[in-house]
Amino acid sequence: MPHNAPSFTIDPDEAPPPPRKPRTLHVLLMLVIAAAAFSYLWAYALPDVLIANDLLPRWPDGTDPRPRRLGIAFAGVMGAFLALGMMARIVSSRQMRSIDAMGDE
Repeated sequence: MPHNAPSFTIDPDEAPPPPRKPRTLHVLLMLVIAAAAFSYLWAYALPDVLIANDLLPRWPDGTDPRPRRLGIAFAGVMGAFLALGMMARIVSSRQMRSIDAMGDE
């Protein structure tokens, strides 16, 4: 080993603390914010751009479909997040059982 080569050993007393687990409430809040942002973009921003460029006709007064579209999109995105989370949990539990079975052999 060269004289001025860096040492990559870590003293247990100087080891950095392990990273904290994300809090469930923070993760859920971020998912709600993301769902709201995507829903707004789909329900309000996209139609406004299409109307401004005369690609979508302006709807008559009193028949604005955007609030309903916002609610449907928000529910759909949150449902998709929920389904993905459930699938990740199922896959994770199967993998953990598989790892435990390897250790029992």
